[in-house]
Amino acid sequence: FEDVSTLAAPSSHLPSRLHMYVREPLALVKSFFLDRRGAGGEEAAVDQITIRNMRVEEYATLKDLLYEAIYVPPGDAPPPRSVADRPELGVYFQGFGSGPLDRALAAVDGSRVVGSVWCRLMDDYGHIDDETPSLAAALYPEYRGQGIGTELLRAMMDALEREGVRQVSLSVQKGNPAVRLYRRVGFRIVRETEEEYIMVDRLG
Repeated sequence: FEDVSTLAAPSSHLPSRLHMYVREPLALVKSFFLDRRGAGGEEAAVDQITIRNMRVEEYATLKDLLYEAIYVPPGDAPPPRSVADRPELGVYFQGFGSGPLDRALAAVDGSRVVGSVWCRLMDDYGHIDDETPSLAAALYPEYRGQGIGTELLRAMMDALEREGVRQVSLSVQKGNPAVRLYRRVGFRIVRETEEEYIMVDRLG
């Protein structure tokens, strides 16, 4: 369920321009503008999106974002939001911040967290071994397909590599278009089940 369908799905917005103008590696801050346009092509608004470390008080959003990360095949009805209450999904967000490799980046629009990529050591669907953190990521629908997910993933991989983490794993359903995104940022398939790929990005 850490599929990044939210990061690979086509946006409902018309194409946007991204301009990264700040990079502060130690603070993990990236900012860029999303130039949103109306249905007739007129400029509607310009939003500044910042990617930074998620704050402790924002960890509560991870449960909601986990739901957004669930891949729903075309034509299928989405599951109820209560699916995130299942015990097997609790490993992604319960007690987050207490583990030795609990890390989370947030994409922020103004003061609102609109997406995140996070990882931790956990026995989840993408589990490889007890030293490899598993990744989860999501964006709210109106922020998809605009390059934010790619920036989140690359920022997280850069940060983990600087910390000396050797590799990161994830699982993704085979029909999920996010498989292409994962490949672009460095993940490779290491095993598969009937429905899912287990992928690893070996850092450094």
